[in-house]
Amino acid sequence: MTIRRHADIDEAALSPAEKTLLENCKAGVPTVLGDGTLPDGPSDARNVRADLLRYLICGGCEARPVADRGVDLTGAYVTGTLDLDFATAKGLTGLFACRFENPLKALQARFEILALNRSRLPGLNAQGAQVTGGVFLREVTVTGEVGLSGAGIGGQLACERARFENAGGNALNAQGVRVTEGVFLSGVSADGEVSLSVARIGGQLDCANARFGNAGGKALNAQGVRVTEGVFLNGVVAEGEVCLSGAGIGGQLSCVGARFGNVGGNALNTQGARVTNGVFLSGVSAEGEVRLSGAGIGGQLACDGARFGNAGGMALNAQGARVTEGVFLRGVVAEGEVSLSGAGICGQLNCVGTRFGNAGGKALNAQNMDLGQLYWRRVAAVSGTVDLNGAKVADLVDDAASWEKVERLYLHGLRYESILGPMAARMRLGWVKRGSFYEGEFWPQPYEQLASVFRAMGHTSDARLVLLEKEIRLAADWTRRAVEEQADLRKRRDATPMPADHHEVQNRLARLWLDLRILPVWHWFLRYLVGYGHAPQRVLYWTAGTITVMGLFYLYVWNFGGMVPNSDIILTSPHWAQAMAANPDLPGVAWEASEAGQHYQTFAAATYAADVFIPLVDLGQEAAWSATTATRLGGLAWVATWFLKLFGWIVTAVGAAAITGIIRRE
Repeated sequence: MTIRRHADIDEAALSPAEKTLLENCKAGVPTVLGDGTLPDGPSDARNVRADLLRYLICGGCEARPVADRGVDLTGAYVTGTLDLDFATAKGLTGLFACRFENPLKALQARFEILALNRSRLPGLNAQGAQVTGGVFLREVTVTGEVGLSGAGIGGQLACERARFENAGGNALNAQGVRVTEGVFLSGVSADGEVSLSVARIGGQLDCANARFGNAGGKALNAQGVRVTEGVFLNGVVAEGEVCLSGAGIGGQLSCVGARFGNVGGNALNTQGARVTNGVFLSGVSAEGEVRLSGAGIGGQLACDGARFGNAGGMALNAQGARVTEGVFLRGVVAEGEVSLSGAGICGQLNCVGTRFGNAGGKALNAQNMDLGQLYWRRVAAVSGTVDLNGAKVADLVDDAASWEKVERLYLHGLRYESILGPMAARMRLGWVKRGSFYEGEFWPQPYEQLASVFRAMGHTSDARLVLLEKEIRLAADWTRRAVEEQADLRKRRDATPMPADHHEVQNRLARLWLDLRILPVWHWFLRYLVGYGHAPQRVLYWTAGTITVMGLFYLYVWNFGGMVPNSDIILTSPHWAQAMAANPDLPGVAWEASEAGQHYQTFAAATYAADVFIPLVDLGQEAAWSATTATRLGGLAWVATWFLKLFGWIVTAVGAAAITGIIRRE
């Protein structure tokens, strides 16, 4: 029968347990049945009808009201269905260590305090319930869905060490719940989805050491949740996605020592979340993607000692994240891509002791990242590509050994202001050489950037060396591209049927043929004469070397009679005729020794070579002496003189262009 009045109780045959409960509720004292432990099953000493409980929870009737304390019952076996839908409870609704025969119904009910600690229920539906104080489900066991969606709780929601079992469905559904003083799920064991999506929580969300199991689905769904303090998932074990995407967290998100497993999907999803005081993933073990893309983190992202495993996919995805105090990957082991592309990090990215592993793919993707300091020292291992294309870094703190462990390196567009690592030009040239090729193409920007930093830090000679190396690579790349274009055009030319642009192809092939024979020579001159304008001092070396070699050559020619005065008057004079008669093999030596020759300019081989080689400078030697074609050696010297003049003009012109900066500008 349904109990609504005290008269209904008089007509009902009450069990001893019910009589005790009735008297205690009137007196306002707790009721403990048996030894106060959870009953194994129904018994006269423990049975309490659900109808009687409802009557008492609702405050009795006007004739026999329940005391203000409400119902405080421990150790009962509740028979029937306790239906509190739309009911208003008086005082405490405390059903401790009670076993319920059927699910408890409390749709849109109103409670001052709802406490079911240590009880066992086949289900609980309190959707839309309004609770002035707290809801306490500590150590409760529920074998069906616990529904609190849309509920309003003026105190805390405390479910420490509870067991929620509803495989394939919602174990705890608190979607849209509003809680004033925090949600406590520490030590919870849930088989099925635990949902707190779009919940509003004043205080903290504490899930420390909880176990959430919903393989293939969402294990903990807190999408869009708002928490005024911190979210604590320390020591959590989750089989299925832990979702905090779009969450707003007023404190920290701490997942220290947690284990997230969702192979092939998101293990931890905080995409677009806003966290005020840092995200801590130290010691985390994740199988599946850890997603922080688009997150805003006030504080640090600390992943020290974590293991992220998602082979062939994203292991840690923080694309577009904003972090105010640094990202720490110290000691991390990642199997899959670690992506920070487009991230903005005010502090440092610290990779000390990190193992990046994504063979055949990107191990670290930091494209377009904006960073304060890249700490790339003592990196443990890198299997895969490190992509820094377009990244912006204030300080580069690194060591050579860490870069050598990188399989493939992309540096195109990387900008940095200073280097707090090795400044050896040879090491840096090897570094930029590895990073200046992207998808088979050579990109000169890494060389320009390194030279700019070297120059800004006072290493001007090293800067010139870097730019010289850049020009060498550009020349080699031009040749490669020209040869490839030539091969492609030849295929088009020889194709059947003849291409419509056959004449254009032929013209282009002719131009390439000419370019491939002229430009490599020109590049050779620029490289070895003046270092493409970045080593103009080489002109002096070439000048000194050429004058020395040619001076020795002219001295040799002189000693074998190949040099004569450069004057028709002298060569037709009787004094020259006497010298020829006196020493036909060395007439110049004989003539110099004569009285007339002693008043003539003495032949100086090195000065003669300099006079021929250096244009626009007249040292008098070329005007006074010339090679004679009368002898074979003299004829050779006469021809060599013209080549020496031509070479002198080339060296002088290129040197002047290098010194004035024209070559570097062009």
